[in-house]
Parts: sequence; C-alpha cells; structure tokens
Amino acid sequence: MSVSTASSLAEALEEVFRETIEVMFGLPLEGPEPAESHQEISVSGIVGLAGPAFRAQLLISCSRAAACTLTATLVGDEELLEKDPSLITDGLAELANMVGGGLKRRIDASGVDLELSLPSVLEGSGRLQGAGGSMELSLSWRIQGAVMETVLLYSTGG
Repeated sequence: MSVSTASSLAEALEEVFRETIEVMFGLPLEGPEPAESHQEISVSGIVGLAGPAFRAQLLISCSRAAACTLTATLVGDEELLEKDPSLITDGLAELANMVGGGLKRRIDASGVDLELSLPSVLEGSGRLQGAGGSMELSLSWRIQGAVMETVLLYSTGG
C-alpha cells in the first residue's frame, strides 16, 4: 500500500474498519458511503499516527447510543455500562485504538514506519480540521441503524 494515494488509504481504512466491527465486535456493518454531517454525532474516539513521511489523526464518531451499543458488545455486559458510564468513552477510545493499530500495520507494511498515539475521546459536537496542506478522507457507516463516521485527516511527505 502506498500512503501517497487517497484511494489506497481509503481502501485500507475501509478494510480495517470493516474487519474490526464485523470480526472483532461481531456486528453487521453497512457502508461505506460519502460522509455527511449528522446531528446525532456526539462523541469521537481519536488516535494519531505519525512518522517521517506521514502524519494523521483518525476520528471515529457516532452518537452516544451507538457508542453504548459498541461498548456493550465489547465488554459483553450492558449492565456494566449502567454501573460505570465511563466505560462508554473507554470503549470508543479502544475502537479508535484498534482501527488506528490496523491502519498503522497496513501502512508500516509499505515501508513507512509509524508510531500510534494514545487514544482520546471528544464529547460533544465539533469538527476537527487539519492544518494547511492536510487532506481528509471521510466515510459514513451504519451499525444496527446508527450512523458512524470515520475521518482520516492526513499529510504526506517530509
């Protein structure tokens, strides 16, 4: 995979996200489609990828209800979420970490060495924008009817 082409990054992001949701979480996934602005998006898991020739921020955004669905699947017990609501943000951070790690492995295989940051979670609506020269790859998905978006803000070169 070459990190210099948007199509190869889009293909890698699609494969990694699909694999993570369908295989690791065992949930059906619809999409991807071009991303649109959705009012129900209220929480985002974020992870950074960086190396000498590639820098990116990966955001996985959804509604709080979708984050609950994903986390309940991950921890295997919905009652735990009622006892400890912080597990919901932890679950979305872990999803960002899983997808970011899968993307890192695919990019590393092309000879570009990357480091992965610790994941973060942003609660509330907002739009992260890259600095000058950044490119954006956005895809929209549906998981059990809920909208999710994956956004990769990236720049290539030295």
